[in-house]
Order: sequence, then structure tokens, then C-alpha cells
Amino acid sequence: MSNPQPSTESIDLPSLVVEQAELDALCARLAADEVIGVDTEYLTDRRFFPELCLIQVGSDREQALIDPLADLNLDPLADLLGPGGPVVVMHNAQADVPLLARATGRPLGPVFDTMLGAGFLGAGELSLSAVVQRFLGITMEKGATLTDWSRRPLPEHALTYAVDDVAYLPELWRRLATQLEAQGRMQWASDEVGRVLARAMEPPDLSTAWRRL
Repeated sequence: MSNPQPSTESIDLPSLVVEQAELDALCARLAADEVIGVDTEYLTDRRFFPELCLIQVGSDREQALIDPLADLNLDPLADLLGPGGPVVVMHNAQADVPLLARATGRPLGPVFDTMLGAGFLGAGELSLSAVVQRFLGITMEKGATLTDWSRRPLPEHALTYAVDDVAYLPELWRRLATQLEAQGRMQWASDEVGRVLARAMEPPDLSTAWRRL
């Protein structure tokens, strides 16, 4: 296992994937990896349901930003995230999993949630930046939390923020999984992820959804 040190170099920013051929090729490449990090950006203001605006994916070799607002067939992504594919790693997956399942029209395969995994290892602060700092020794720069993710083109600082959210997840999974296994807590974490995601996938109560407005 590699031992990453605090990084002072910025991650190269990929352009948005908006063409079907780009998405097909990306998913084919990522299917060969052991693990991929996944995240989403979405809007909730003035909406009954969150609007998915960006899908981030990243392996040890590359990161990519997929534009779900473009005219894309997401079947290749559904195949990638489904059973039998790479390990899918997310941070606080309960918000992302329902959005991705709705966008692709298919349920995801097993997911490892780094927030819950870090909690079972005694981490007090469970934000992604805090967990990455604690377990990888890397300081993440934040500052795009108020971005309008439906805007095109997205500003560079927003792209940086989005890429960072998946760039460290594969190595973070390795670090957390190793420690969880050593402490006999991996099954605890897996069971809790399953419970949390099962609750997240329950259909909303349409009779009270109007209260969100």
C-alpha cells in the first residue's frame, strides 16, 4: 500500500464529459480498475426532488466529470456502478446513491462509505476534508459549496472542488479497509452502510413533499 504525503500540487482538471463516445470510453477504462470514487453535485432549492447536475468519478489513474444535463445515455455508467464492477467508494453516500439510481434507472452495486468507515475507526470530525487529513495526511482546499451546479460553463474553482471530492477516495478506501479489518470492524461498517442506504432508497412521502417549498 502506498503512503501518500500531503500534496502541494494541484490535480489536473478534466473537462466535462458531454459526448456519448467520451462517456463510453471513460467507463470502459474505469471498469478495469480495482476501485473508483464517486460523488455528485446537485441542487435542492425550489425543487420537490434534488436535481442532479454533476457526476464525479475517479480511480488511481484518472478523474472525470460527467455532465448529466447533457444528452447522454448513462447505461455505461450504470454497468460500471452495478454488481460485479469495481469497488464503489463514496463519502456520505446516502444523498448520492438515490440520485444515481434515478439517473441511471438501475440500483447500484455494493458501496463503501468512507464517512461511516471513518466513524467506526473513532474519527470525530467526519467531513471528507477532515477524514482525508486524518487518514491520508492531505489537506484539501474547499470553497465552492455555494456553487450553482447547473451553470455552464462551470468556473474553474468549482471544477477543482468537484475533482477533489473523488481524487482521494480510492486510497482512502484502502487505508480505512486495512484498519477496519485489523480491528475486526469491517463487517460492522458494511452492515451499517447497507442499513443507511436501504433507508435512503425508500420512496419519499409525496403527501408531505410540498413542505420542502
